[in-house]
Amino acid sequence: ADLNMTERIIIGLLAGCCACINQPVEVLRIRVQAEHVGGNKGVTTAAAARLVYHESGALGFFAGIIPRFGLAAWQTLFMVTFSDKLSEMLRAADAKKKGTA
Repeated sequence: ADLNMTERIIIGLLAGCCACINQPVEVLRIRVQAEHVGGNKGVTTAAAARLVYHESGALGFFAGIIPRFGLAAWQTLFMVTFSDKLSEMLRAADAKKKGTA
């Protein structure tokens, strides 16, 4: 089924939102990596989770989600919506060119 531009934009934004589902895991991954860079090679994911919860509570696992959502939504919107539109425009231009040749 062909989607109009509004539907494509909505789907692109929803896909960007879905890309943020793993934010708590990303927070822990970054925390563990930061600890390793800082010289604390013994930190585990569970220890990082306890530390995040102790410092910031449950919301700490969602730190940075708003900028990440904005970036993910923009990237997905651009890749899905505008690349489809560009592809359509190029096909139409190619068909027009072949039709006039």
